[in-house]
Amino acid sequence: MMRRSILASTTGAALAVLFAAGCSSESGKVANPVDACALLSDEEVGAAFARTFSPAESGPPVGGGEKQGAMTLCSWESPGAEVAGDFGASIRNTVFINLMVWSWPAGGGGGEGYMKSFIDAARAQNLPEPEPVTLGEAAHWTGDMMNVRQGDVTMTLSLSGPIDAAALRTAAESLARSALGRL
Repeated sequence: MMRRSILASTTGAALAVLFAAGCSSESGKVANPVDACALLSDEEVGAAFARTFSPAESGPPVGGGEKQGAMTLCSWESPGAEVAGDFGASIRNTVFINLMVWSWPAGGGGGEGYMKSFIDAARAQNLPEPEPVTLGEAAHWTGDMMNVRQGDVTMTLSLSGPIDAAALRTAAESLARSALGRL
């Protein structure tokens, strides 16, 4: 039940980005969705965090109309341990991984606009700017998300759960490299 809620809220946030982030200025172009679940295997996700994850769940593609990005989502969950007498322990110890892949109309600038939207949001909210990362054509780390652009495709790997910050970033970079290799 909680997983569906997180999947729904992630999809809702992604739809907001679809309409707010740089849509293509090229008239008549339509993006071809890239299947997010085809970019990472369940085994790769588990190995990156040294945990067992449930098989990937995918949502239906969203967007993709004229001059819009098309997004696919793939999610993994590693349930936390139950603690007798502590109803919330299991959810607090659960790790959630979501991979959102946006495909943008060729040459329309949607990918650049998407990446810029994270920097603009940080500035508007007076938050630390995303840290640049050497991956793909452009990438940055926000503390719990790795955002990467390669051509007209952007990927956001979001992670939540009780994982050391350094280990989180290392795992995110490793998974992003693997996903880039399959684009």
